[in-house]
Amino acid sequence: MRDRRLLWLLCLVIAGAGSAIAEEHSRAITTSGQTLAGRLSGNSPNELRFHPSDAQPSVPVRHLLRIERPEQLTAGVGGAWRQFWLAGGECLSGTLVSIERRQVTADLRGVGRVTLPASALAAVATPAGLEDVLFRPGISWPLRAVLEQPVSSGLVSFDIAAPHDDHEAQPISGWTAVFAFQNGADARELVVECRQNGRSIVRARPPDARLWSLQTLPVADGGTVSLQFDENRTVVALGDRMIAAGPSPGRLTEVRLTADAADDEAPSPAVSRLVVRRVLEPSPLPPRSDDYDVAVLAAGDRLFGRLMAGTRESFTLKGAFGEVRLPWTKTRALLFHHEPAPAGSVAGLVARIELQPVLGGSSAKPEWLIAAMTAAADDRLTIAHPLLGERELALDEMRRIEPLFEGRLIPLTFETLHLGDEVRPSFQRPQPQGTDASGTFDFDAAAHGDVFFTGDVSEMEPSSTDTPLGSPWLAELRAGFLLTELFINGRRLGSLNERLRFRPPSERPQQIEIPVPQELLRKGENRWELRQRASRSRPANYDDCEIVRAAINIRSPSE
Repeated sequence: MRDRRLLWLLCLVIAGAGSAIAEEHSRAITTSGQTLAGRLSGNSPNELRFHPSDAQPSVPVRHLLRIERPEQLTAGVGGAWRQFWLAGGECLSGTLVSIERRQVTADLRGVGRVTLPASALAAVATPAGLEDVLFRPGISWPLRAVLEQPVSSGLVSFDIAAPHDDHEAQPISGWTAVFAFQNGADARELVVECRQNGRSIVRARPPDARLWSLQTLPVADGGTVSLQFDENRTVVALGDRMIAAGPSPGRLTEVRLTADAADDEAPSPAVSRLVVRRVLEPSPLPPRSDDYDVAVLAAGDRLFGRLMAGTRESFTLKGAFGEVRLPWTKTRALLFHHEPAPAGSVAGLVARIELQPVLGGSSAKPEWLIAAMTAAADDRLTIAHPLLGERELALDEMRRIEPLFEGRLIPLTFETLHLGDEVRPSFQRPQPQGTDASGTFDFDAAAHGDVFFTGDVSEMEPSSTDTPLGSPWLAELRAGFLLTELFINGRRLGSLNERLRFRPPSERPQQIEIPVPQELLRKGENRWELRQRASRSRPANYDDCEIVRAAINIRSPSE
């Protein structure tokens, strides 16, 4: 139980809780670069405003560059914790409840319980695992443990007993824990200590304390003292209460525990069960299949088949090998095959919402959503998401909010589109779907504002006016060959290539946008198409590229 409690130290707060955090610990950055401390509130998208705590006038959220929350480290590793990758590339952590008839039910961090069709998900993955580096069930004083290999991302914990509540009884003696780190040629120490001062308290003394948030906690009921760290950040906690939070001192090399010797009559501290664990680096997920669900086993093997059912502990896959039950403890990921996902449009203040970092996640992509914000009050934010529907998010789970535009977001497809004629193993979708893609979307003739087609593209040849003249295919592109062109209701609106200066790599797609004349749109169903042109020098060849999160944005007029 203590292992699980340590691994589930979610939302370690910098100070305070609930609405106090919402009011005092949000920070807004304006378009002019001004930084404001305050809170977010509003009963509708038009009323969403940031209220500075120093009595300055409130600012419409749509006029802000971003809103930042205090960084809090989440220990989302091990146990039943999973990463849920949505079809559009967004990621959220949580726990799986069940999989029945290709309906996936999960409790997602900050979102709550949701039930989604399998088509709305790209994968359910097991996050980075833990490796025991040191385990001492009992402690002999003093203790010095030198690690064989430095640890750059991990967990350290030990248990402490409760002091005597009877003031006439002898309280436990104090103790000091020293965590030694190496940062290049520099040696640094983070000290956590328990002192009496009339009552037992726990506090931390980090290197360069100016960069840290610190608080002293009373030891009322004992508990687990934990140190959680990765390459960027460090958190020290007593149970689920934060003692210290700050930057990473480096790589952990040594742990020392000493007992106070000031009072010879005091008993030895009741400290036990020292554990040091290393967070294993996550490996990238392989591409999804067009035809089969894929179980990626921890050893690297892959099983192809059709997902039949699943629980928190395991899932069943049916394939050429028959039905097999696979425990999550031996599974790296479950990849769902490509299929169209039900997409609904959303309206409000569309924003990119980044969640708090997960321990060991510095080498992984951050967890995030693109959703329409519709209201905010106290410590909750109401959003509308094309797949998740209307939800309330806990502000404590958010790290950053970046407003994009106010209006309506109409997803065209959640599929990853691989246009072209060649198999590309490095793509998210290695097999090409052909040289064109199309679909329909509904448009409300009463909608007002500028309309844009948007999408994140990668590996597409560029042909903008700023593209360097030495680009290999520039002459062909400007002559009208090798293009990927957008058509709305049969009318050509230009090429995606001419919006690119350089060819974006697969790991860093670039968002492009193409204006859509509103008079071209009709009430009700409209048709979009992406068509490719062949190479002039090699007529059977096309420009292999990927497009994700294709959408129509209707942006309300600015005030």
